Amino acid sequence: MLSKSAQQHRFMEAAAHNSAFAEKAGIPQKVAKECVTADKRTAKKKPDRKFAKRRTSTQKRTKTCA
Repeated sequence: MLSKSAQQHRFMEAAAHNSAFAEKAGIPQKVAKECVTADKRTAKKKPDRKFAKRRTSTQKRTKTCA
């Protein structure tokens, strides 16, 4: 399952790398690892994903509609 936002991606990264965090958040670490793996596969295909690279201070911030 792909992450819907950069915040969700960072959350899954944290859960995938820290078993105590995953347990506290109430998600299986295996599920978090699967999400991170799916995001990495998609990021290779589409480098313009929000979480593929961090925004630098010189790039403009844009608002998105939900």
